[in-house]
Amino acid sequence: MDAVTSNEKEKPGRDFRMSKKLYVGGLSWGTNDHELRAAFEQFGAVSESKVITDRETGRSRGFGFVTFEEAGDADKAIEG
Repeated sequence: MDAVTSNEKEKPGRDFRMSKKLYVGGLSWGTNDHELRAAFEQFGAVSESKVITDRETGRSRGFGFVTFEEAGDADKAIEG
Protein backbone atom coordinates (compact mmCIF):
# COMPACT_ATOMS: atom_id res chain seq x y z
CA MET A 1 0.00 0.00 0.00
CA ASP A 2 1.14 3.54 -0.70
CA ALA A 3 0.05 6.40 1.54
CA VAL A 4 0.23 10.04 0.51
CA THR A 5 -0.90 13.23 2.22
CA SER A 6 -1.24 16.72 0.86
CA ASN A 7 -0.82 20.04 2.57
CA GLU A 8 -3.49 22.65 2.47
CA LYS A 9 -2.11 25.62 0.50
CA GLU A 10 -1.29 28.71 2.46
CA LYS A 11 -3.87 31.39 1.98
CA PRO A 12 -3.81 34.89 3.41
CA GLY A 13 -5.51 34.97 6.78
CA ARG A 14 -5.48 31.18 7.22
CA ASP A 15 -3.38 28.93 9.38
CA PHE A 16 -1.13 26.43 7.62
CA ARG A 17 -2.32 22.91 8.48
CA MET A 18 -1.24 19.39 7.67
CA SER A 19 -3.86 17.13 6.20
CA LYS A 20 -5.20 14.29 8.30
CA LYS A 21 -6.59 12.45 5.26
CA LEU A 22 -4.38 10.00 3.39
CA TYR A 23 -4.79 8.52 -0.06
CA VAL A 24 -3.96 4.80 0.04
CA GLY A 25 -3.23 3.10 -3.27
CA GLY A 26 -2.32 -0.42 -4.29
CA LEU A 27 -5.05 -2.11 -2.26
CA SER A 28 -5.99 -5.67 -3.09
CA TRP A 29 -9.42 -6.07 -4.67
CA GLY A 30 -10.69 -7.85 -1.54
CA THR A 31 -9.86 -5.04 0.91
CA ASN A 32 -12.89 -3.52 2.65
CA ASP A 33 -13.37 -0.43 4.85
CA HIS A 34 -12.91 -2.37 8.08
CA GLU A 35 -9.65 -4.00 6.95
CA LEU A 36 -8.30 -0.65 5.76
CA ARG A 37 -9.08 0.90 9.16
CA ALA A 38 -7.47 -2.01 11.01
CA ALA A 39 -4.28 -1.68 8.94
CA PHE A 40 -3.84 1.98 9.92
CA GLU A 41 -5.05 2.00 13.55
CA GLN A 42 -1.55 0.99 14.67
CA PHE A 43 -0.47 4.58 13.87
CA GLY A 44 -3.26 6.35 15.78
CA ALA A 45 -6.99 6.91 16.09
CA VAL A 46 -8.75 6.62 12.71
CA SER A 47 -11.94 8.66 12.34
CA GLU A 48 -12.85 7.33 8.87
CA SER A 49 -11.69 4.76 6.34
CA LYS A 50 -13.19 4.28 2.90
CA VAL A 51 -12.31 1.89 0.08
CA ILE A 52 -13.53 3.35 -3.20
CA THR A 53 -15.69 0.96 -5.20
CA ASP A 54 -17.00 0.84 -8.75
CA ARG A 55 -20.60 2.11 -8.83
CA GLU A 56 -21.81 -0.55 -11.22
CA THR A 57 -20.00 -3.66 -10.00
CA GLY A 58 -19.43 -2.79 -6.34
CA ARG A 59 -15.86 -4.09 -6.68
CA SER A 60 -12.96 -2.23 -5.10
CA ARG A 61 -11.10 0.13 -7.42
CA GLY A 62 -7.83 -0.59 -5.58
CA PHE A 63 -7.56 2.63 -3.58
CA GLY A 64 -9.12 4.38 -0.63
CA PHE A 65 -8.76 7.08 2.00
CA VAL A 66 -7.96 7.02 5.70
CA THR A 67 -8.64 10.03 7.94
CA PHE A 68 -6.84 10.31 11.28
CA GLU A 69 -8.04 12.30 14.26
CA GLU A 70 -4.56 13.84 14.62
CA ALA A 71 -2.32 15.07 11.78
CA GLY A 72 0.77 13.71 13.56
CA ASP A 73 -0.66 10.20 13.30
CA ALA A 74 -1.01 10.61 9.53
CA ASP A 75 2.68 11.56 9.41
CA LYS A 76 3.55 8.41 11.39
CA ALA A 77 1.60 6.28 8.91
CA ILE A 78 3.48 7.77 5.97
CA GLU A 79 6.81 7.10 7.65
CA GLY A 80 5.58 3.56 8.27
